[in-house]
Amino acid sequence: MVKIGRGLNRCEECQVPKELCYCQRLIHVENKTRVSIIMHRRERFLTSNTAVVANRVLKNCEIILRGMKDQSASKELIINDDSVPLVLFPSDDALAIGSKELTEYLAGRPAHLIVPDGSWGQAKRVAKREPALQNVQAVKLAAASPSLYRLRRQVAQGRLCTFEAIARALGDLEGEQIEKDLMVSLAAMDHAHAMARGVDKYDNGNPDPLTPRLFVGIRLGLNPSFIKDFQNERPEYDWVIDANYHLTLCFIGRVRRSQKEKLVEALTELEYSKFDLTFKSIDAFDSKEHPCVLWIKPEHSPELLELAARIRETLKNLGIPLDFKAYTPHWTIARTRGNIPIQGEIDAWFNRSFSLKSHIDRFILFEGHGTRPVYEESFSKTLT
Repeated sequence: MVKIGRGLNRCEECQVPKELCYCQRLIHVENKTRVSIIMHRRERFLTSNTAVVANRVLKNCEIILRGMKDQSASKELIINDDSVPLVLFPSDDALAIGSKELTEYLAGRPAHLIVPDGSWGQAKRVAKREPALQNVQAVKLAAASPSLYRLRRQVAQGRLCTFEAIARALGDLEGEQIEKDLMVSLAAMDHAHAMARGVDKYDNGNPDPLTPRLFVGIRLGLNPSFIKDFQNERPEYDWVIDANYHLTLCFIGRVRRSQKEKLVEALTELEYSKFDLTFKSIDAFDSKEHPCVLWIKPEHSPELLELAARIRETLKNLGIPLDFKAYTPHWTIARTRGNIPIQGEIDAWFNRSFSLKSHIDRFILFEGHGTRPVYEESFSKTLT
């Protein structure tokens, strides 16, 4: 568990230790539907409040505080004539978002989504007591679904945190992609705060410890002799041992044991066909002139990219945050550890011509243990 407390080096934006900062994992969304969040004043400084993060990632969004001594939320809330105000609360007369009845009610006009935030009781009072909302049509989500948010326990089945409710609503109003992008951001927040707080028990109270670092990859069954030649030329580099040769499909990091169990269950259900992969060139991160990592590059493979995409989608659906960087298929062979070559000194490596073929018939969930030299296979899925 990462310790968090007064005086620790936290990110000023997300309020977790900087080593867990999730700011760069947030996906910013240009929503067409205006979103106004009416937040109880007691919620604004709580790190578990998801409305604050929703306001960060949604371009067309505002937060209006309720319960302030010299400020009225109803007076702060501006309802324009060019949109139709809708309060997101499942009252008896609420229309389901995405329903024919709501479509007819909107009559082609854009919606203005007003979202009460806070505890369930606070949200209920906002919807019922705020003068500005007395004549506003209530709307509700079309179907209940379990909450993925772990920092606050929901008091009843089907109730969601504010961020999830907004994501679901905008998904029904504007399309599935906006909901997916928002849920990636929520997963990043939930994961970081859970790690910081040590949310480390199953629902039955048993320990739910952190796993070692995890990643999904494929073994290549290749060990070209020219790598040995390179090692002899540059022994100061940190060369990957041949037992660890692999191509990463998705880096995960440390998660709770319960999350890993759900991941293994989901990956077991993933069906995919075998395919061949060809490697023909050597490349480098950051650049060939100033390399920090040397890697062997595969030829473009739609099958490889599709497999990686499906695994990453599986992780997203489980609420496990992913690396925000674009996926670049690569087989790492060495790290230079700051030993930058003289200009042109290893150009021959990058100009080398070869053709290495690997038959991919399974993918693996690996565990990386800092004290062990070889990655451990935690789970393996055979391709058909």
